[in-house]
Amino acid sequence: MHLYTLTGGEKGWWTVSLGGRVWLPKGELPFGLATDWGLVGKQAKI
Repeated sequence: MHLYTLTGGEKGWWTVSLGGRVWLPKGELPFGLATDWGLVGKQAKI
């Protein structure tokens, strides 16, 4: 598994977790650009 820094142009389904909790806005997995979800600059595992 590799760590990747999000630049904003990445698009897809986002699984965000912290301390065993999963982030589900509106009860669903978020889909869209990293910029849409404020994820630019965050580390992602791909």
